[in-house]
Order: sequence, then C-alpha cells, then structure tokens
Amino acid sequence: MTKEAKIAAVEEVKKTLAEFPVIGLIDMHKAPSKQMQKIRNGLRGRATIRMVKKSILTHAIESMKDEKIKAIEAYLPTQPALVLTSMEPFKFYVAAKSMKFKTFAKPGDIANDDIWVSAGPTPLMAGPAISDFQAVGLPANIEAGKIAIRKDTLFVKKGDAIEAKKANILRKLNVEPSDVSLNVVAVYDNGRVYKKDVLDIALAYPAMLQAAIANARNLAVTVEWPTKEIIQYLLSKAAIAAKALKEIVDKAKPDAGTTSGGAG
Repeated sequence: MTKEAKIAAVEEVKKTLAEFPVIGLIDMHKAPSKQMQKIRNGLRGRATIRMVKKSILTHAIESMKDEKIKAIEAYLPTQPALVLTSMEPFKFYVAAKSMKFKTFAKPGDIANDDIWVSAGPTPLMAGPAISDFQAVGLPANIEAGKIAIRKDTLFVKKGDAIEAKKANILRKLNVEPSDVSLNVVAVYDNGRVYKKDVLDIALAYPAMLQAAIANARNLAVTVEWPTKEIIQYLLSKAAIAAKALKEIVDKAKPDAGTTSGGAG
C-alpha cells in the first residue's frame, strides 16, 4: 500500500468512526470466513462489519479530534474489525452473541460440550486411515469396504483442549463441534467504552432477574405479605393449613357413639 493509499484509508476510517454513535471492536483471529458471512447476513440492516488493518485503525484513532474515542485503542486486538451500528450497546451484544454457527474444530480449541462419535459406518473407504482412528482411541473396523466405528465413544470431554489428531479425525467425519460467534472485545458508545466482561451481564441478566423474582416471591409467601402477585400462593397455603387443622381437630373429638352411651 502506497503512502497516499494509507492516508486515504486512515481518513476513511476516521470518517466512519465519527459517523456512527456505537462502534463494536471485534477480534477476527481464527474467525472462519463461511460462518462470518452468515453473521454478516444475520446483522444486515442493524449493523455492518468492516475489516480494517490494525495499523490503519491505530493511526485513525490517534489523529481524531475527539479525545474520548481514543479510549478504545487500549482494546485493539491483533486482527481487529469494526461493527458499526446505531443499536444500544447491550442490545447489539445480545444480538451478536445469539448468532452461533457450527464449524470444524481447530487444534487447541476448547470443547464447549462433550463430543461423542456415534457407532456406525463412516464415509471413509477402508485404508491406512483406520490406524489414525485407533491411534486416538476410536474402536474401528471395516464394514462393507468402509471404516466403521464399533460403539458410541466419548471422544473429547467438555472443557478439554482438542488435540490436533482428534481435530483431524473430526474433520474427516464431517463433525463440526465448535461454535462461532462474534468475538466482541469492547463496544464504544458516545464516549463510553464497555468491556466484554461488562457486556456479558446482558446475557446473564434474564436468568438473574428470574432468580430475583423467585426469591422475592418465596420471601413474600414466607412472611405472608399479601400482594396481587402472591395472593394465590397465600390462599393455597391457607387452604392447606386449614385442612391440616381440621384433620387434627377431627382426631381429637371423642367418638360420637361412645359419648351418647356414657350419658345413658
């Protein structure tokens, strides 16, 4: 890239940064192009992903008059891209993280869940590859001229790193165990920078809110605080207590026949 082209690229990025109120900073390291295209399509009309070289982005940020935007420079990854949107930062983050697509595992990827290899024939013809299966602990034999797995096998445990040999086998079996979503590093919103750990609250908030509601309801029922939200629980609780009390009273009453006989 010539000096003139670099200057033009920097000016274009500066214009872009000044135009959008909300700017997401994402890390494109190991981001597969096929899945990224699906994410682009999913965000169409709401946000735009723009690739940019780190050096160009750095120069653009440093040369802007708006001092506030320079705060995002501390979060620039090695392979950055920008997400340009007018969405509220947390809404954008939830929308972005909700789009997950399967992809082949790479050596060193961490398994999000247990990875099982099912018993049965594989698409692979019989040959030297069977030794690769056996080398990684997959019980395999030959059936009808193809390599077959003899039994369902737990191949990689959740949380374990996927070894290179196992990643290779999974690719051969056309198994895509890894999830791909936008790796959002930070979001800039009119002078404020929200880091990933803060943005993650938006994903946890619904469950936290449900737990808080349940705890509040249980407390109100326990202390018998009558509100329209829990009155049905209090009435049910009262009915159960009344029934139990009636049973106690009925057991304590003297037998009607015995009482009349004694009086005679």
